[in-house]
Amino acid sequence: MTYLTRIFAVAILAAAAVAGLALAKTQVPGSEGDPIVTKSYVDMQAVWETRTVAQNTFYKLAPGCEMVVAKTEDGLDELSLKDANLGECSLLDLTAGERLDRMVLAVGHHYLVGPGNEARLTFNGGGTVMTKGLAPEE
Repeated sequence: MTYLTRIFAVAILAAAAVAGLALAKTQVPGSEGDPIVTKSYVDMQAVWETRTVAQNTFYKLAPGCEMVVAKTEDGLDELSLKDANLGECSLLDLTAGERLDRMVLAVGHHYLVGPGNEARLTFNGGGTVMTKGLAPEE
């Protein structure tokens, strides 16, 4: 390489390094633009609400709402549904990786209301559920 080519290569590398540093400094730590997500940011975005579900209570869950059955009143491993009017949406069991095809919600399973209409659920028994996203309306 000639002396002039070396100088040109070093200048290009220096310019790239300065541009990289300038781009890295434009993100505010902890902001939405920060590529590294902190635990406090995730906690702020993911708020779970605990609700007690009474027997024969009607709940309306909006699309995108997540739900986990924490426990049942009778101590069983399942919370049965009296009615599940899903309309055009589906209730997905994320733990099992499938659509809900029976009228039973398993304790500890993570459920998601799919896109479309809201899900309208009536519980046969009572228990405790945790919801995230749009909270169910009684």
